Amino acid sequence: MWRGGANNSLVQRKKKADWWSKFGQAQKVVKREDGTVEVSAPTQVFLRWRPMIGEELNSSENEMTRNESLEEGKYGLTILPMKKEESETVEEEKQEPDAMTPRTEKRMKFTARMNKRREKQVGSSSGRFVAAPCFAGIVESGDNNASAHKKIFHETVLPQIKKGGKAGVFCYGHTGSGKTHTIFGYKEEEGICFHAAKELGVWFETLGIENEEDKPIFGIRFCELYNKGFFDLMNDRAECCVREGLGGEIQFRTMKNAKIGSDGGIEKKICKNSEEVKAVFESALQYRQTGNSSVHDQSSRSHAFLEFEITSLKLHGFEKSIEDLKHLAFVRYMWEQDRNHFDKTLGEDFPVSEEKFFQLAKKIDNLIAERNEYVAHAQANVCSAIGAEFILVDLAGNEHGCDIQVQQTKEEKRQGIEINKSLWELNNVLRARQQGARINWRNSSLTLALRKYLQDPLRSCVMVANLSPCASRRKATVRTIQFAQTVATASES
Repeated sequence: MWRGGANNSLVQRKKKADWWSKFGQAQKVVKREDGTVEVSAPTQVFLRWRPMIGEELNSSENEMTRNESLEEGKYGLTILPMKKEESETVEEEKQEPDAMTPRTEKRMKFTARMNKRREKQVGSSSGRFVAAPCFAGIVESGDNNASAHKKIFHETVLPQIKKGGKAGVFCYGHTGSGKTHTIFGYKEEEGICFHAAKELGVWFETLGIENEEDKPIFGIRFCELYNKGFFDLMNDRAECCVREGLGGEIQFRTMKNAKIGSDGGIEKKICKNSEEVKAVFESALQYRQTGNSSVHDQSSRSHAFLEFEITSLKLHGFEKSIEDLKHLAFVRYMWEQDRNHFDKTLGEDFPVSEEKFFQLAKKIDNLIAERNEYVAHAQANVCSAIGAEFILVDLAGNEHGCDIQVQQTKEEKRQGIEINKSLWELNNVLRARQQGARINWRNSSLTLALRKYLQDPLRSCVMVANLSPCASRRKATVRTIQFAQTVATASES
């Protein structure tokens, strides 16, 4: 292992560490020409009820009776007690170990203790549940995705995007509650992602921009977290990973075919209009992992991340050049740690000496300054949304072994365990935010991937809690609402 000289080496390493630290989360914040920066509102939480569907309409399934309240612009919800004849049809949840769980005395005591705590938190399966007013809105079961888009995206996220800001929307709920339908749609009914692309595309056309290099276009990335691995759905489901850069920035990186001296990040597709966006999505969605959940046989078995950037051909050129040079600088850093491993792969332009490295660093700094200057000019004179980013996240449904309605394989049960683990860590992160405690972002790839959207105060974040109206899913629905309350109150505090 090569360590370099003593005093001079330490000084140089300190300079390089300071230089890398600039690429943290604040690096991509672009101030306007007057020096101001938009600060986003706290996380806003919406509830969305899906309608009764399929066999639920033909069976004796009952719908929960609920009332809404409005207080100082915030919505509350009350789920009324069930009638005696309805409560008899709801099977009580029992957290009993399945075939994959050891039946030890310690485990049984733990299960009994958790059941008692859960009963105290949730209440009985047929009792009254009250959620105090803290939600930004409620999308009813009769509203289609176009109406959901208007309430969730058009009125909340779009204004932030049009200012060149950053935003995120993520759907949470138990399996079968309609999360994927909300984000991506189903058959003829388009999801929020398509409605968002259409609305932005129409707005771009009304601007009448003639210069091809300055016209606003879409940059798209689409990947999924499946079990413990990340996969790029726009690159034949190539395996990738989420990593923290040397400056603290969160990056999605490919694990294979990342050439030395070139960008190893997830491929970004450039789409000039909403029709191209739809074609790219439909091609990528076929790689999404589905399978048997505890409720139905076409459940999404992964967390999906769909990232949009409002860019232009000129801005895209800046970004590509900066990423290529940053990757070259990173390889130089790795070369310092182990010269023997990289000697055979170095090109003629590789910055071997310290002087050449800092020349490369200065070149990157100059490119970033040019990029920021161009973005500020474009936002003021071409399109205010240039440089904006937003992400749509379809979280896999949390499930419980006692809810089994569809036969699952051992692999599908293991998938459910990984899904629940990642959602549990997300829950811990949000509770830590609420309590002002230390946040362990690195405990899960899911929380690490969502970190920049949940942590950065310059980003607007929206949560959609998807709910089932079925009486048989009452406890799962109440848990989802309680989690939504945690998010809403954490953001307010």
